[in-house]
Amino acid sequence: MSEISGRIYEFGDFQLDTAESVLRRAGEIVPLTPKAVQALTLLVESGGHVLSRTSLIEALWPDAFVEEANLTVTISMLRKALGEHENKLKFIETVPKRGYRFVATVKAMSVSTTPSRAEVGDALHHVPAPVAASGRKWRLPLLVGACGLVAVTLAYILYSVIARPPSPSTDKRGAMRLTQLTDDGNVRDVTISPDGSYLAFVLIEKGREGLWVRNLVTNEKWQVLPPQEGICWGPRFTLDGQNLYYVTTAPDSTISVLYRIGLRGGSPQRIV
Repeated sequence: MSEISGRIYEFGDFQLDTAESVLRRAGEIVPLTPKAVQALTLLVESGGHVLSRTSLIEALWPDAFVEEANLTVTISMLRKALGEHENKLKFIETVPKRGYRFVATVKAMSVSTTPSRAEVGDALHHVPAPVAASGRKWRLPLLVGACGLVAVTLAYILYSVIARPPSPSTDKRGAMRLTQLTDDGNVRDVTISPDGSYLAFVLIEKGREGLWVRNLVTNEKWQVLPPQEGICWGPRFTLDGQNLYYVTTAPDSTISVLYRIGLRGGSPQRIV
């Protein structure tokens, strides 16, 4: 029977089991999402080196476009699970403008597990039985003829596509022109109103996050939500473009709250 290899990393009162993808504290499993466990594994195995936010996002959500706030919420979830503020310990360090680094002392141990006979028997039970070969010789010519027909059909399709003369271009849009819409530097979670007149974005200033709006016609810019602690993410315009929805997540919390605020600011209204 083959063995499933992995490692157990010990730091503080915790054990991270990569073979089972679980985090334990004093022998008890700490409830975490699979992405949070994967993020913790990446940080622990980095050997104290800084992992950029981009590299973490690409590793956690490959072939998918996700907002940076997803990573921020995941790291916040890890810090709460590790009890950083509760015990005044430090496991995950935020390196400004770079990313995150695991700073606790880590002890690594190699482990291996062998599947039980029941697991092996169950796996073998689901292996499809081989199909018995037919002794009728007339099936071979029929199979060859069918393959020849498929080959001729594919050749005709390829010839039609490749040999067909290109049709004259009717695209009159001209060359693409790129326009810079923000110049604040640390901007994320951008959204455009349904009529294309306004741009809303989250601006990070000195570790605090606020919500801003820019008029794309007049270039006027104003602050809708002052900078605050915690995470501000996911801004979206209402259909009439006169209000904004956004989500906030308090520091060291996994609970998010949905708010609505007017296009020109005002008192936010809690929705959920």
